[in-house]
Amino acid sequence: MAAVLIAPLIAPLATIASTALWCAAGAHVLNRLHHAGFLRDGVLGLGLLTALVLAMPGFLTGAVAGTDPGGFSTLTVSAQFGLAALSVSLAALACAANGLKSRWLSNRLSPYWHRLAIDLPLTAVLAVIAVELSFQIFYAYYQIVIPGLPAQWVIGLPDIGRLLADMAVWSDAGLGARLRGATIWVLLVQTALAGHGYRPPGRAALLGAGVAAGLHGARVLLAG
Repeated sequence: MAAVLIAPLIAPLATIASTALWCAAGAHVLNRLHHAGFLRDGVLGLGLLTALVLAMPGFLTGAVAGTDPGGFSTLTVSAQFGLAALSVSLAALACAANGLKSRWLSNRLSPYWHRLAIDLPLTAVLAVIAVELSFQIFYAYYQIVIPGLPAQWVIGLPDIGRLLADMAVWSDAGLGARLRGATIWVLLVQTALAGHGYRPPGRAALLGAGVAAGLHGARVLLAG
């Protein structure tokens, strides 16, 4: 009886634990990169994104098992690796640019909440621009790996409803949509963490565990 009750908890608990450890390690690395601002911003963003990807239920399983409804599994292995590398590079660039903006504001707006009131809306605008530009960049990549795709402009007016849906990273949407949503979350969290100072690894671990637990809980509630 006990085994039946414990078995469904193993995967969520393993995800929460691994996310906490990753966040703690990331905080330790960030504390050693305090002199390399631009590099630190990119590393912070990728660390947060990796932690969130680890916390998203079914994300890695869908990528490895080939069950992505968004079409990732239809690409060749080399094309999948290329797409993953491009996604990581774009996410790191967005995080570095966002961190540069937040550090510039933090040096001019000393009260934290004053800076955050201006910084968060700017981050939201940056996230929308980054997501919309990524559609064109990814389409250009697909033109390379899928012969015959016509050259066209795929960027349109921002669809706020779609962006909010993408941010529901616990859903069963395609990997691309969930990764876009995760990147938006990372930019917002990165903005809240911007500034100088020491980041305790223990606090980072608790934050990561909380995010992972929240995502799993939200999925359970939405699943009914």
